[in-house]
Amino acid sequence: MRNPEAAFAESAGDPPDDVIDQIAAIVTNVMTRRYAGQWVGDEEIVAENPHLMPWLETELEAQAKLHRVYLAAQKAGPTPPPSSNVLPAGEKLNEVVDSQAICAIVGYRILEEIGGGGQATVYAALQEATGKQVAIKILPGGALAGSRHRRRFDREAKILAALNHPNIVGIVDAGRTHDGSFFIVMPLIHGTSLDQFAMLSLKNDPQFPRQMLEVFIKIARAVHGAHERGIIHRDLKPSNLRIDERFEPHVLDFGLARIERETFGGELADRSMTTEGQIVGSLPWASPEHVSGSVSQIDRRSDVYSLGVCLYQCLSGKLPHPISSTIRDLVDQILSKSPPPMNIPQVVGIDLSGLERVVAKALAKLPEQRYASAEDFAGDLEALLNDRPVAAPVLWSLRARRAVLIGIVGTIVAGLAAGIAVLRRPPKSQLPPVTIFVQPSFMNDAAMRMIKISPGRFSMGSPDVSLHETNERWHEVEITRPFWIAEMEVTCRQYQDIMGALPGRWIKPTKPDMELPVSNVSWEEATAFCRKLSERENRQYRLPTEAEWEIACRANAPGEWAGRNLPDEMGWHEGNSGGSIHRGGMKTANSWGLFDMHGNVGEWCQDTYQPSYPLATRDPIVDDGNLRVVRGGAFTAPALECRSASRGKLRQDQARAFIGFRVVTDDRGDIATQVKTRENK
Repeated sequence: MRNPEAAFAESAGDPPDDVIDQIAAIVTNVMTRRYAGQWVGDEEIVAENPHLMPWLETELEAQAKLHRVYLAAQKAGPTPPPSSNVLPAGEKLNEVVDSQAICAIVGYRILEEIGGGGQATVYAALQEATGKQVAIKILPGGALAGSRHRRRFDREAKILAALNHPNIVGIVDAGRTHDGSFFIVMPLIHGTSLDQFAMLSLKNDPQFPRQMLEVFIKIARAVHGAHERGIIHRDLKPSNLRIDERFEPHVLDFGLARIERETFGGELADRSMTTEGQIVGSLPWASPEHVSGSVSQIDRRSDVYSLGVCLYQCLSGKLPHPISSTIRDLVDQILSKSPPPMNIPQVVGIDLSGLERVVAKALAKLPEQRYASAEDFAGDLEALLNDRPVAAPVLWSLRARRAVLIGIVGTIVAGLAAGIAVLRRPPKSQLPPVTIFVQPSFMNDAAMRMIKISPGRFSMGSPDVSLHETNERWHEVEITRPFWIAEMEVTCRQYQDIMGALPGRWIKPTKPDMELPVSNVSWEEATAFCRKLSERENRQYRLPTEAEWEIACRANAPGEWAGRNLPDEMGWHEGNSGGSIHRGGMKTANSWGLFDMHGNVGEWCQDTYQPSYPLATRDPIVDDGNLRVVRGGAFTAPALECRSASRGKLRQDQARAFIGFRVVTDDRGDIATQVKTRENK
């Protein structure tokens, strides 16, 4: 038997014959056991056979791909007959998902994929017996799904069945598909995530903090209702707190919940599905005891902490501990650093110093210093709304209190400056109105908010012959598949977190601002970032096609600057940037909530540049050469070069100080190759 060093030394070539025989025997045994319903993890096999690496790992990956093809073939076949039920008046039926992509479930008609995370995928569906829309969460893989994931999925179904609260999404049905995949059916909540709701629905309302507190009191009491049943959520974050059209909140996703006591006749009690030292959930919202891996210390006060992070984020527009260059730095901040004050503008009838104290108590490092329950947290928030004293003591340090005073003075000065600026602007009545459409979105683990863009037709290019260049021919284009695009350009912090360092040619200022969009990055580096992000997120990321970028930029609005024709309001160009890149989100978003589509930094697209658009008008893309498209203008460009239709180009191995990028992801994998193949046929 050869030693591990010898095996690794030859890893660049084909394995020897004796190694091939050993791998074949191991893989055959593993697949036989899996098809018999016994789960054997790849990690376990690799750990037992280090001398067969990396060839064994490659073979196991290949077998996993083959099994996915097998499952797709098993799921294929005639789809269920269309239901006679119809959606309520005014509702539009989305394109039915390909029957080969998911399992048909008796009694339900799948409409579209609406989300996913971890191992499960969520679909919108029609319950044929009632005609109501529901959400179906499916854990694919049947018997080959990991035993830990299957147990966790089964626990989630039982937890939802045990919770009966108007602000917790319950369960309608559960079962297994014909290939053994688990599914849970829940009510479909039309609305948006808590942070998106705060940003788009309430941000410009002078009563914004009051309305947010009213919503949040209901959230805290819903979480308290779960705690009363002995259930600790452990993954409370804005994307799991959904707000419907009536401003009613709904707590979602108990897949990582911990059972605190015997709630289910002892069947699931004290089974957290987690070992000591393991972190589950989403790091920016996790409590200090959570990120330290101390499972035994996690209780209802850990959920109180996560609620405090969510409230801090929605009121201030930022996280209490900004995600820094490394995960280790973020963990250190959560464990030891006090967050800065929120500095909320004054609101009539709310004691803002009391609000700061309430949030600070929820965010206390030690569990015993926090609210003992989510109900106590809700009670103090309710006291603020009713002008009553709060129980929370002053927890801020002297330095933090000094910062509060500085913030107040800064707010006064900013208000005076804004008043002077208003005198120089045309009356508001002369400005076209802004209509914000709340799009579905999710926050990935790299702290990128991804906003969904639905399929549709739009006019690409420029209709104004006095403005447009010869490469901006006005023509109709159709995007046939939904995709998700980042709310803002990739920041220096996000780039360094994924790639390990900033681009080698990046010019570092004296005091680096890691929240600035990354620049001086080549197309090749941008695509490498997408590959690494895909590996880390277990979801396919890429650069947008040129057509995808423009439909997202225009947001169904006419005009050269997303319908408002106000370049100073929409973006940073040479006339207002002062020759510098600015942080994302400082200008007006378009109607779909996307920032800095006009100016700041130019953005790489996936396509090869052509002087004339491709002939294909459905999902067009060109990939023939190394001259790539750059869109959106830049802080160094005239305003006219920051229009929706403006096109730039640069060699893919070159970089410029005014070029960065943003990423997209698809509902079902990377479509670029599929689109190009289809257009070439």
